[in-house]
Amino acid sequence: MARKIKKKTKNLNAKKIREQVMEDFETNILKFAIFNIAGHFRNNFKLKRQCGDYSDTGKNLDYKLIKIKKIHHEILEDFDWLETVNRAIKSSIRIMEDKDVNLLRDDLVIKEFFTRKKLCYVIIYKEYKKNLQSPYLDLLQAYDFILKISSSFNVIKVIMNREKEGKTELSIDKKNKMYIRTLLTKWYVLEKELFEIIGECEYNPKEQLEVMNFLEEIGFKQDKRVKNKLLKDMKKWK
Repeated sequence: MARKIKKKTKNLNAKKIREQVMEDFETNILKFAIFNIAGHFRNNFKLKRQCGDYSDTGKNLDYKLIKIKKIHHEILEDFDWLETVNRAIKSSIRIMEDKDVNLLRDDLVIKEFFTRKKLCYVIIYKEYKKNLQSPYLDLLQAYDFILKISSSFNVIKVIMNREKEGKTELSIDKKNKMYIRTLLTKWYVLEKELFEIIGECEYNPKEQLEVMNFLEEIGFKQDKRVKNKLLKDMKKWK
């Protein structure tokens, strides 16, 4: 006797998820952006309390319990990240719903978010191109982290402004919208400080090489890879 062939439900589920995604596309992009920011903070900051729990307990968590033990980029340690990090992680917990687990894995949401983020990244990079160069890998990684965070926040800002102007609708309650706007305000205060410092550091490989040569002459060992990078950059950075 032939076995009964079970109908595959995967495509039907995918179709249903896609319909839900398109019904509330901008809200899903917004949520993905917030989760992306929270992910960057978890990956680059060592927190005393990790908050990946989206259970009821997690939603009621007091964000003040989250503390920064260590920042993986030394250049960023002197800035006050605490409240921005706390609010970003708490925002990702507050807005999370059970259905979002599947919605935020949708290819359209992921592709659209990273397209918008990349556009913001490129705009910022072009504006500060001469300031975002360095022969030091750790410094380049710190700059990249700042630009990624800033780009994601810009994606959120555009969506929130469009909602405020009546150009789009978001299925997020008023209280959480206010919380997200406060998060944006906190970030832009910090962002201003970060880019003020970046703006003061225009890359000059010739001057840096002269300093390295001087330090080497008086007995301080210098990294040959850094010197070679500076020599290469001197030829194209005129």
